[in-house]
Amino acid sequence: MANQRAGKHIITTAIEHASVAAVVSFLEEQGFEVTILPVDENGQISLEELEAAIREDTILVSMMQINNEMGAIEPIAEAGALIQKRIRTPCFMWMRSSPTENCGSIRKNECGHAFCQWT
Repeated sequence: MANQRAGKHIITTAIEHASVAAVVSFLEEQGFEVTILPVDENGQISLEELEAAIREDTILVSMMQINNEMGAIEPIAEAGALIQKRIRTPCFMWMRSSPTENCGSIRKNECGHAFCQWT
């Protein structure tokens, strides 16, 4: 809520973890605008749709690195690079992901963005 002077737009995915989806829903009730990106049959977002969803008032992009139910691996490094191109200043847009599901699946953490949450 502290960053809402910078913008009120949040982007997340249709397969985000229920705990994050609940927070995003709460923020929407508080007046934030939310874009929920759909996923394809493999559970992955489209980078083109992500890029199209980013607005001047976007302050957060939230996505799981690996979905704990489908096993879908999101293109986190590419999404982070795309977001970096669109950031006005480092404090205006955050990307968060939870790489917890990578343990034993991916050798290297590919967060490559401002905030990486281990839960």
